[in-house]
Amino acid sequence: AETMRSVIGHLALGNLEYKHPYLEEREVKRVGYLVVSTDRGLCGGLNINLFKKLLADMKEWSDKGVEVDLALVGSKAVSFFASVGGNVVGQVTGM
Repeated sequence: AETMRSVIGHLALGNLEYKHPYLEEREVKRVGYLVVSTDRGLCGGLNINLFKKLLADMKEWSDKGVEVDLALVGSKAVSFFASVGGNVVGQVTGM
């Protein structure tokens, strides 16, 4: 309990004006998606619903002039984006 009080007291005395460079709001120039799909089609509409949502999000970013990168996990995602296209920066199957 004493350690918790000490930590909270230290935080309360901290400089509230300090902003870490990673916490500054910046213009978005590039986004990345980690797409985790299945290797087989035994999950009903999981894969296709995932891909539909992802394509809609990717279109929104593209319309704003933002680059979209994809890292794919699962053979369904790899085969889908091989036919549809997209900037695939990495892929893994057979996990």
